[in-house]
Amino acid sequence: MNIAIIGTGAFSLSILNNIKGDAIKIWTESKDVVAEYKKTKKLDSIIKKVNFPKGTIVSNDMAEVVSDANVILVLTASKFVVDVCKDIKPYLGKKTIVIIGSKGLLEGGVLIHDGIKRILPSKRVLYMSGPSYSGDLIKCDPIGLNIAGDLDILNQVKGIFNDNIYIDYTEDIDGILLSGAMKNVFAIGAGILDGLKYGQSTKYFYITRLTFEMRKIIRNLGGYRESMYSLAGLGDLMLTCSMKESRNYELGKEIASSKKDIQKYIENNTTEGYFALACLNELENSKKVNYPILNTLYRIVYEGEDPKTLVTVLTKK
Repeated sequence: MNIAIIGTGAFSLSILNNIKGDAIKIWTESKDVVAEYKKTKKLDSIIKKVNFPKGTIVSNDMAEVVSDANVILVLTASKFVVDVCKDIKPYLGKKTIVIIGSKGLLEGGVLIHDGIKRILPSKRVLYMSGPSYSGDLIKCDPIGLNIAGDLDILNQVKGIFNDNIYIDYTEDIDGILLSGAMKNVFAIGAGILDGLKYGQSTKYFYITRLTFEMRKIIRNLGGYRESMYSLAGLGDLMLTCSMKESRNYELGKEIASSKKDIQKYIENNTTEGYFALACLNELENSKKVNYPILNTLYRIVYEGEDPKTLVTVLTKK
């Protein structure tokens, strides 16, 4: 099976240690990345210890990368995913399967699925999410992921993952995508609590309260409530809220310190949760439903409200 990977972030490259394919091709927009790989057959400037299969190609040429691919893994930031799908569309075969690993929402509070189905045949597009830190993927630790989409298509991609990857399949695309977006948003809150020097008990009190709010959001926006307790839901929420390497978590810590330049941090780091928070707030306003933790985080992050109000809303009955 020929596999194409779109994107050369740490997560995109760490996936290489966990998949099987007859030929692997990787697309990047960076000429420096292409030059580094041609020279060293590695991409240590991004992440070390990646096992590039023999014959792996890294290219700026989209046609070269995707034209003969059976499966395309799109692993870019959510804000680029629609443009990437437009770029790959001319080169897709009738049986090509696309797996989207981007987590977040599109501008205007649109689910990634709703944006992509206007471009690509929706039946052959799957969505992947779950607790999968690149540092653990690179070591081939046992990891569980959700893949959402048409069950007939799901059955066709089972063979591309190594045995250390457990895949839980579901048809609930909306629930999985919302879970992936929300875990980044609520990781900001976990960072705020740690930045305010609260202990682990407060953080897990926060996470427990979140499960009720996330379940409500998923249900109201068209997903299955049960997806809250999936790998993409509770699993990824707990990982991201506890992982100090998370840029969303670190943003929360920055916000907890009034001395920090938040906009500078956002400009220099990919913080999916910052943008997803605005999108979720827009969706929430359109539905006219109150979500206390989400609303409070929005006011703290976008309107400069005192970060300590997050604790106030947690303890309010």
